[in-house]
Parts: sequence; structure tokens; C-alpha cells
Amino acid sequence: MRRLVPLALALLAAALPRGLAQETAEELRSPIAVFANARKGDFETIVARFSSANDPEQGKKLTIVYRIAEVSSETISLQVEPSDVPKEKRPPPFSFDRAKGPDLVELLGGRNLENVTDLATTDEKRTVAGREFACKKVTFKSKKDLDLRAHGGGTAVYSHQWTVWLSTEAKGAGIVAVDDAGEVRGGGLADDERHFSLEVAGFGTDDKAEWGKLASEIDFSREVEPAPASIPLPFNPFEKARAGDWQTLVQTSRQKGEDAVYRLVITNRVAKVTDDSIEFEYEMRLGTQTKPDKAAYPRKEAPALEQYGNLRPGEAQDLRVEDAKVTVGERSFDCKKLSYNVRRVSAQGGRRAVNKMQAALIISPAMPGRGVVRLEVTIVQTGLGPQAVEGTMTLEVVGYGHDDKVEWGKRAADVDLSPGK
Repeated sequence: MRRLVPLALALLAAALPRGLAQETAEELRSPIAVFANARKGDFETIVARFSSANDPEQGKKLTIVYRIAEVSSETISLQVEPSDVPKEKRPPPFSFDRAKGPDLVELLGGRNLENVTDLATTDEKRTVAGREFACKKVTFKSKKDLDLRAHGGGTAVYSHQWTVWLSTEAKGAGIVAVDDAGEVRGGGLADDERHFSLEVAGFGTDDKAEWGKLASEIDFSREVEPAPASIPLPFNPFEKARAGDWQTLVQTSRQKGEDAVYRLVITNRVAKVTDDSIEFEYEMRLGTQTKPDKAAYPRKEAPALEQYGNLRPGEAQDLRVEDAKVTVGERSFDCKKLSYNVRRVSAQGGRRAVNKMQAALIISPAMPGRGVVRLEVTIVQTGLGPQAVEGTMTLEVVGYGHDDKVEWGKRAADVDLSPGK
């Protein structure tokens, strides 16, 4: 039997690994004969979506129509009509046995899967656009190893968690929904999380929709992706700030497997305070080089974590907040500890890198300067070499005061950054 080609064009090419022994393919068969009652002209409209965490703006959306082209006593011919393929380039119809559940790899139009495990089937109802379908839910995992040593890498692993909902209530191919949560790890590639989905949008016979929409009625241009929501800090760290308050912090960075330690000094100083805003001056010193900077925040409300922590919208995830009491010098500070994860994609030297960070930020409104008491970050970077690079970064207060007065610790000028200090 020939392979269904359309979805492999762009979506499944990225979503599915290649290669499968025939015995594994036989296991991935629909538990119901979705074509048993098929009639010529039956169709269903499917919405397909693919997204990558590394390319959130390059997500793909298209419609696919599964149409019954011919019906005999034993077989049906299924025509697949993806919206991104011109009619003259579509493959001819494909044949399926009416009495058997179709091979899922053939039905979904993907390349063969490899190392399929945890195959399970259950009864489950699935609601789409207000309609409830009685379905067979099929779940399984797949994994593909890709040898990239010839390209200077190692072994990349593509793993997938699949869920497929099938129902005889949906005309056409019987597909109600498909969800694939995929991951790419190792081999010198940037870690990626990929998501592929199918969902029925309508079905009927000939040119009439019995339920839902025709493909021509689906307009993706009307879909507006919501902007990532910002995360407000649990309190306003600038509530007690006075012009002239300052704090000195030392940032220490280490890379796993290396002896080198990188340290720099940061001074946060409150430059101006009004009823509505607060302005800061920053100075970073690395060796003999210094870099000044400025920033302003609203005074009457807690800033967003993204603004306070120099994060991009949507980067901070899984925020957890807890009370903490931290002693700096001889003074105890009532603090909030904010733990969160950050995923940042960047391009370096023509390659894409992914930095995954786990951060623990401790802040207090009683700490002069910006209220930062301590920051601890662990980092794993992938995409720039055959192996992941791991490291840590800490930021801690070493002094604070007001104007020319040192209330505790050191000014930035008194901090020695030489090795061992």
C-alpha cells in the first residue's frame, strides 16, 4: 500500500521520526473499523497545527479534507486534500479495507514510527466545538535515535507521546483528534519541544456539512494569539525606596568541568523618586571595565517579574512563591523567594542555542537598592556543541547603604575581584 503523502509535506516531516519495522506498524492499528459504514462523498474537515518551542513564530496551520472517493463491498478509496498542496499535485486516492481498523501510520499520513511502546486503548468521550464524540482513545510512545557524528554531533533522540481519538461518528476518516507532544534532545542540537495536533472541524457528504464547517469556511487570519501574560511580583520592592539608597552585589559564574570562575560587581543606586516613578542607575564592573545603565519603574504598583528580572515576555514559567528570612551581615530581612524556570532561545555563530534555567530569586522591600537579596541560577545550554554545557550563576549582596554612608559591607570600589577573593 502506498503512503499517504500530504501531511508529511511540512507538519509530519517535523513531527514524526523515520523508520519502522513492519511488525511495529501492524500494532498501530485503529481499534475500530472507521470505514465500515462509509459512503461515497463522505468527508471530514481537519485542522492541523504544528509548533516548535524554538520557533514560536513559525507555527504552521492548515486544513485537510479526508474524502471518500470510491466505495466497494470490501474497500474504500480515501482522497486527502491538504490546503497547502495544489490540486494537480495531490496524490491519487488510497485504499483501505472496510472491515478492518486502518493502520494508524497510513491513516495519519506520516512516516513510519520507530520503537513504539506503551500502546494502550481506552473508551473516552471527546468534545469538539460543543459536540461530544464517543471515541476510542489510543495512546503510545515512540522514539527515534539519529546519528549526527558525521556532522560533528552525537546521537539526537526524538521522542513522542501520542494520543489519537477515533470515532465512527465522524465521517470521512473517523479522526476526531490527534495530539503529539514531541521532544528533541542531544546530538549537538538545541533542545526543542514540538507539538503537532489534528482536530475535526466538520463533516458531511458531498459538498454539504452535516456538522461543523467546510474547509473553505475556516479562516486562520481571524485567530489572534494572545500575548504572554506578565507575572506581577508578590509585593512592591520599591515601596520604601529613597533617593540615594544603594546596594553592591557580586555575580559569580562557573561552568561545569572548568576551573575558571567569572566574577563581576554590580551597584544598584536609586537616582530619583517621585510619587509615580522611581529611577535607578546601575554600574557593572568586570576587571577594569565598567558599564553604566539606567532604568525606571512605576512607583505605586509591583513591577512584573519580566521587567524586574530582565526577562522576555513569556520566558518565566512555573512560578512558586514562598516566605523566607535571610540574614545579611547582622540584619535579618523578611523576604519572598521566587522560584521559576526560564527557557531562552538565541542564535550564535549561525546556530540556534537553547538555554534552560532554574532560578531562585530572593527579594525584600527592606533591602536598599532594588531589593535584591540573592539570586541563584542553574543553566543548561544546548545547540552549540556535541554536548550540553552546564553552569551556575549566583548574585549576592556584599554591601548596602545610603548616599555616602555604608550601612553594611562594602562599596563596589572596595570589592576585590582577583582570584581567590
